[in-house]
Amino acid sequence: MTTQIQEKHTPGPWKVGGTRITVYTQDGLTIATAKRYDGLDAEANAQLIAAAPELLKACKSVIQWYEDSGNTDPAIGSVELWSQCKKAIAKAEGGEA
Repeated sequence: MTTQIQEKHTPGPWKVGGTRITVYTQDGLTIATAKRYDGLDAEANAQLIAAAPELLKACKSVIQWYEDSGNTDPAIGSVELWSQCKKAIAKAEGGEA
């Protein structure tokens, strides 16, 4: 039984653009403005932020696939993958990672 994955964040896809390396929705809503930090590339940071909705959806889909196939025991699949997805989802949704 597949369930609909519902999100609480601004729906993606998010894109990168503008002169200030801005992450925004297709409607033009600004999500974040990335800045160069300690020599790191602001555009790379913005690309990572823009990928967040898809990354979260992918992690949730992995967990849902395991659960829908009756594999609720992470030992059946990759324990590391299961754990990484669970931690990423928790962090993205404001919980402890």
